[in-house]
Amino acid sequence: MNFILFFGDCETRGHYKNLDLSQKELILRLIKQIPEKHFRMIRYFCFLANRVVGKLLDIVRKAVGQSAFKKKVSVPFALLSQRFLGVDLFSCILCGGRMRFSRFIEGLRLAQFVDHALDIARMRYVPVLG
Repeated sequence: MNFILFFGDCETRGHYKNLDLSQKELILRLIKQIPEKHFRMIRYFCFLANRVVGKLLDIVRKAVGQSAFKKKVSVPFALLSQRFLGVDLFSCILCGGRMRFSRFIEGLRLAQFVDHALDIARMRYVPVLG
């Protein structure tokens, strides 16, 4: 039984080739990719090493003419949901005060939340009613 692999050719960019391998040849090629026992894999080296990437990466970017890396501003979940849904999920439906997430109660409907609002606020047991 032969395996036919379809892959992009590096030498002629944009062209694809077929490679016909027997079971034994395919297994031998896969085994070559397995490192020796106790072999330490190096992911990044030089200026990308974890130890120096913070100091040297900006210098390398300037040397090759790339713009400086801009950190993305993190948007909190409350602000994201408020802009997307148009409703502040962390404002209380009873008093309008600001709520903070403490736990998730599965299976309660809106009417049951209103009935048990005081128990939920005091973090007491709320029975899940069907």
